Amino acid sequence: MRVLFVGDVVGPAAVAYLADRLPVLRADLALDVVIANAENCGPTGIGMAVDLVERLVAAGVDVVTAGNHAFDGPEVAGVLAVPRVLRPLNLSPGVLGRGSITIDVGGEALTCWSWPIARHWRSPRPWRHSAGGRGMPGAPPSALAP
Repeated sequence: MRVLFVGDVVGPAAVAYLADRLPVLRADLALDVVIANAENCGPTGIGMAVDLVERLVAAGVDVVTAGNHAFDGPEVAGVLAVPRVLRPLNLSPGVLGRGSITIDVGGEALTCWSWPIARHWRSPRPWRHSAGGRGMPGAPPSALAP
């Protein structure tokens, strides 16, 4: 299985650059799977935007991963609802989004997950950086798993 992992896709210009080149890269390199860390692809370079994530997926990104910026930006709920977007796996049940996904690649199952190390986060509760500091709806007080 030939996999390309791209990261960190920062800002709309990086989304455009990757989206324009990815179809040729997939063909030239005979790629089976493309995974992109795009947690900073949003208009400000922090967080994500639905239209930019959808552009990456339409261009051939199979899985979009996010880490400590998964909960930044005004479109968090919409972005995390995109089926191919992963937020960190090591969060408590009930937190928006999914931490892992299994996709079919040429008849084989491939499971991807995003597992950032919590000690590198700015805060033990990453959702507090979103929504103007008001927190994420549905995020329990102990969202980070031990």
